[in-house]
Amino acid sequence: MSKKWIVVLSIFSLVAIVGYFAKTKYDDLHSATTQGLVFGKAFGESLNQSQCTTGLRFRYMGCNDLECELSATGFINGCMLAANKDDFCTRLPKLDDVKASLDWVNDTCSGIGLHNTKCKNYLHTFVKLCTEQTTGRRPSKAELFQNGFERAQ
Repeated sequence: MSKKWIVVLSIFSLVAIVGYFAKTKYDDLHSATTQGLVFGKAFGESLNQSQCTTGLRFRYMGCNDLECELSATGFINGCMLAANKDDFCTRLPKLDDVKASLDWVNDTCSGIGLHNTKCKNYLHTFVKLCTEQTTGRRPSKAELFQNGFERAQ
């Protein structure tokens, strides 16, 4: 066999192996998100929306990998969707009120003793979902980008 064919077969094999592992990882990430969503819906069925933060805190604040973090995001969405609406979302600042929403996120994370980025990302998801619920519309990608840009300032 010529050197050229060995190189071609080696490259082909490498691409196949990388593709297999990428597909497996994608399936794992998708599965984690779906499992979180299902668990969140089941958790929220007999609770009020304000209690979704408690479930999140006990189950997901110790996450240390991407799969767990995606599961947590799925949990938040599922719980907020299935839970009974109380005054939780009306008490939260809207997404476009950047300072108030950041203050709420920071104060809430501090109140439960967590000062990490994960806590802030999770709680920001509540702000986003509550904004959608109370305004009846989803923020556009441009709005989300602009709010994120303003936060970085």
